[in-house]
Amino acid sequence: MSFDQRLVEIRVATAVALKEIASDLEAGRAATPFQNKLSELARSRVDIPIRAAILAENSDALHPLLSEIVGHDYKVCKVVVPSRLGYSEILLQERGFILDSGAGPREFADVASFLGALEASHALPTADADSAEPLRFKLMGPAQLNGLCLLVPHSLDALLRKPALLSTLTDQADWVFLAGAPEATIGPASRQAVQLILDHVTGLQNVLVAPSTAPATASSSPAASEPWHKGWRVTLSLGLVRIGGASLRQRLALLTAPDSELRRYLVEVRLWRQLDSTLQLMDEELAQALRSLGNRLHLGREGLLPEAGPSDLRKTAETLRARLAEEGESLLKSAERDAKSALSPDGDTSRRLREAALALTVDDIEQTPGEATIKLTLAEEATRRLSELVVGCGQTRLATEARQLREGFECSVRDAEAALE
Repeated sequence: MSFDQRLVEIRVATAVALKEIASDLEAGRAATPFQNKLSELARSRVDIPIRAAILAENSDALHPLLSEIVGHDYKVCKVVVPSRLGYSEILLQERGFILDSGAGPREFADVASFLGALEASHALPTADADSAEPLRFKLMGPAQLNGLCLLVPHSLDALLRKPALLSTLTDQADWVFLAGAPEATIGPASRQAVQLILDHVTGLQNVLVAPSTAPATASSSPAASEPWHKGWRVTLSLGLVRIGGASLRQRLALLTAPDSELRRYLVEVRLWRQLDSTLQLMDEELAQALRSLGNRLHLGREGLLPEAGPSDLRKTAETLRARLAEEGESLLKSAERDAKSALSPDGDTSRRLREAALALTVDDIEQTPGEATIKLTLAEEATRRLSELVVGCGQTRLATEARQLREGFECSVRDAEAALE
């Protein structure tokens, strides 16, 4: 039995065992997120794309590497995603193009129509390209069986300016491609940001990119790149390869080929991270339940819990008070979870705000000419609409939480009144 097969067996057995604990933890609940997630992790075969972060000192090193990975299609459409759009997913196929910028996938048969759609969705580069979020490519692997997902920030400086961008790459990336010219240097702050990502991924591939002013020559030896490609701490490093060489294509095949042991290992590492995250959340839930049980045990030792036969009114009142406090805390935590869910990328509030942002057009932009620049701002009417939407979403969320809390407390009060009677 191979090493990766053994990992699969251990993961499946662990997920099955945890699912039994989760069934007790979520007994009587309408929603069972722990059991649902563990059911996914208990499958022996899980197909997920390998996520590779493409990092470079600047766009001069970034574009050649992306062009090498994606092929000639990338040279046709160099795409970044403005911050206000969040993510756009671009899937390059053998034929045709699919663009999904949040309003559903659209397919195009030729490059011209595809570029037109990119321009219409404001996904092509602008003068303010530094504000881009990671662009996510999904590429077809060998035999069109598996994908490779590329997360591409505009530059290393973007990681320093946007902590949320750095957090996204740290959480989602499985692999890092780091590109640089022979004479490149990476500053201490940027090295620290890259190292933070490497602390959470499995492997690193350094790529030597020839400077834009002249093609790479034999004198451009890997030793000249020591200031930026040396000294990284990572679980697995595949050394340094040159752009355009067979070695880089072989490294890419290791991440996409269905029979690649490295690819299977990276998939298992990602699944084990998800399993560990689920276990931590279950541990927090269990700790909360144990605290509640400990409080009840303390009340029982103090004689404050109801006993068979006639009981003292004070003891009954103390018991009810403790129960109301526990139920109140549970209601508040439930409201907090629902609020976080609404604000998540797939939540109702985020969806409404995203749709409103995507609905903005050129007519909603006002231009204020200056001496050397033109200042772009939202028109007053567009600002008013967005403000009303934000206020409306907040009021709706508050009304929903208030109703849920009121109904929960009313139920607790009815139970308390019945106990007193």
